[in-house]
Amino acid sequence: ELGAYVIDIKKFEIKERIDSGGYSEEYKALNKSSGEIVVLKRILSKNSSKLKQSFIREVTIMANVNHPFLLELIGFSTKNPLTIVTPYYSNGSLFNFRQSQRGKIKLNNTQKTLIAMGIAHSMMYLHSLGIIHRDLKSLNVLLDDNLLPKLCDFGIARYISNSSNLMTHQIGTALWMAPEMFLNEGNYGPEVDVYSFSIILYELLTDELPFASLNRDMLIKKVLVQQKRPELPKNTPSGLKSLIKMCWSHDPKSRPPFKDIYEMFESGDVKFPNSDDKAIQKLSKRLQKVKISR
Repeated sequence: ELGAYVIDIKKFEIKERIDSGGYSEEYKALNKSSGEIVVLKRILSKNSSKLKQSFIREVTIMANVNHPFLLELIGFSTKNPLTIVTPYYSNGSLFNFRQSQRGKIKLNNTQKTLIAMGIAHSMMYLHSLGIIHRDLKSLNVLLDDNLLPKLCDFGIARYISNSSNLMTHQIGTALWMAPEMFLNEGNYGPEVDVYSFSIILYELLTDELPFASLNRDMLIKKVLVQQKRPELPKNTPSGLKSLIKMCWSHDPKSRPPFKDIYEMFESGDVKFPNSDDKAIQKLSKRLQKVKISR
C-alpha cells in the first residue's frame, strides 16, 4: 500500500544541512525533475531495529493521514540511508520562529490563536484515528507560508492499543512531557498530548519556555513530585488561563479531550487577547471539511 511513495533518492540534490539529531539528519534538497525544494530526513544508523521500526511507523502514519495541518509525505527510500522526503517550509519550527527576532515581531495574537486552533484540530484528528503523538512540542510544529501549523515527526507516535501492552515510559522531550510519562508504569493514554499542548500554549502566551533552567532530574522533581506548574501572567484572559490549567492538570482524566479544546477556540470562548473573530470563523469553515472518524 506504500509502494506509490517509494522514490529514488538520486533524483534529489542536497543543498545544505538543516538539522542534526541523535538518530537523524535533515537536509534541504532540490527535486531535480520538478525544481521543488524539499527536506530529506535521513536515518543515521543502518542496523538498529528500533530505528527501522520508528522509520516504518513514521512513514505509515504519514501515508495514512489526511489533514491540512499534518506534514505531507512526498516519498521515502527503502535503501540505506533510509530517507523520508517532505515539503520544505522556510519559516521552520514554531520553536525557532518564535525565538527569532522576525517571529517576535510577526506573530500577533490572531496568528497565535489560529496556530493553537490548528494544532488542536490536527490532534483531535490523530486521536480519532487512535494515534498518540507522544512528542508534541513547538520544535515539531512547522509554520507554513501563512504561519499556520504543520505537525511533524511521528517517529515515536503510537497507535492506542486495546490490549494490555504497556507504553514505553520516559519517551519524548522532558519540558513537554506529562508527569505520568516520567513514571515506570507505562500505562498512559492520549491525555499526554493534551499536557504537551498546554506547554505550547504557555510558549505562545509568554514567549518563554517553562522551567528552562532546570535539568531533567530537577524538572521531574518539580513537575511529578511537587506537582508544580509555571506561573501564568496576571493579564492572561480567563478562558485561556482556565484551559491551560485544565490541560496541565496532574490527573490525566481531568484534562479535556482535543475535541473540547478545539470547540473552545472555535466558539471564541478561548483565544489570545484581541484575536480577529473573522479569521477564527474562516479557519473554522476550512476545518469543517476535514473528515473526523468517530
